[in-house]
Amino acid sequence: IEIRCARYPGSDKLVRRVLRKAARALIREDDSGIEMVIDSGNDSKMDQLRSQLLEAREHGKEQLAIALQFRIEERKILVSVANSREIPHDDNRLDQSMMHLRSNETELDESILEFKAFVETFGLPVNKIEPKVVGNGIRIGAFATEFLNVGDAYISLPPTAVIGVDTALAHASKTSPDLEFLLRQYSKQQRDGFNVLLLFLLHERFVLGKKSVWWPYLNLLPKVSDLRDFHPLFFSEQEIDKYLAGSDVRKYIYRYQQGASERHKAIASDIFAAQVLGGDVLLDKNKFYWACAILDGRSIWWEGERHIVPLLDLVNADGNGK
Repeated sequence: IEIRCARYPGSDKLVRRVLRKAARALIREDDSGIEMVIDSGNDSKMDQLRSQLLEAREHGKEQLAIALQFRIEERKILVSVANSREIPHDDNRLDQSMMHLRSNETELDESILEFKAFVETFGLPVNKIEPKVVGNGIRIGAFATEFLNVGDAYISLPPTAVIGVDTALAHASKTSPDLEFLLRQYSKQQRDGFNVLLLFLLHERFVLGKKSVWWPYLNLLPKVSDLRDFHPLFFSEQEIDKYLAGSDVRKYIYRYQQGASERHKAIASDIFAAQVLGGDVLLDKNKFYWACAILDGRSIWWEGERHIVPLLDLVNADGNGK
């Protein structure tokens, strides 16, 4: 079943109805003639799966146990959706939600104007794209300002318009000798420059803030509060277990979170780094994870090093070319 959503008053009610029908159809198909359950606590199919899971664990069949656990969690979700009730339409709630979306988009429009003025200061030799609000939860994407053929160059950026290890060091040498020393120490530890750029982002975003040369770009990025809603680094153990129990994705997220946590523990123990950034920044896991998420999601690689490239990092925001 394919569902293409368009937001309009009452659309959420229609989507829930379609999902209920789809869930009930899947349950009937899975039960192979067994009467559809109304209560997950009185579900013969669920009892059968749980019995098989216990048997698999007793005989050390881990792969089978994982598959059965996945089927059980899938079953719970289907039963929950199939038996969900109609929720009275709340016009006030919808109006408030739409007002919140429009408010966010207005803020983004203002940030985009500031960012476009910032980009113009680089005097780009070629620039045929511009940032615009995409909406529908995607935030911002890059749009072509003229017709482009396959193979056309649509942007050309000088090194000064890119945040890489070299530009971070050069910038720090002019603004903060302590920051430059810190970055040079970490540049010797990793070839890809992750920790250098991470420390630089933390300094520019949370220490300098609006005083940073890069503020018009940093202000365009998702905030910590935005990332908390959808980025796996911020998922709680309860959320992961609730939605991903029995899935291989679960262990990858735990591994990802563990890696970020160990990185934070190592860098946070650096006394000099704490002096340069301040304990309120370096010891704050939310801010540290924000920088990790930005680097993981927006880095562009060349010559074996990662770079943050303002404007170019918006190009992959949507799969439909415009």
